[in-house]
Amino acid sequence: MNKVLRVVLLVLALAGFLVFFSFHVENLGPRQSVTVGLNISPWLKWSRIKGMGEFGKRVEVNFFSWSAAGLVSGVVLMVLRSRVK
Repeated sequence: MNKVLRVVLLVLALAGFLVFFSFHVENLGPRQSVTVGLNISPWLKWSRIKGMGEFGKRVEVNFFSWSAAGLVSGVVLMVLRSRVK
């Protein structure tokens, strides 16, 4: 039973890490953007517009998002998994 619980906790932790580290690259004409985390609520969004220089660059960091919660849940589940013997 403990082995099954360890596998379930590992799968859930990996799903949390996948949510946190998933990324999306988008190129629409002169605009380029990269979002890290789910597109619904990314924890990092970088965008730039070609030809605008430094004025076209923009970085947004949001640690209070559902994607950032994926990292927290992944770490907590890995700690719980290490406690199950």
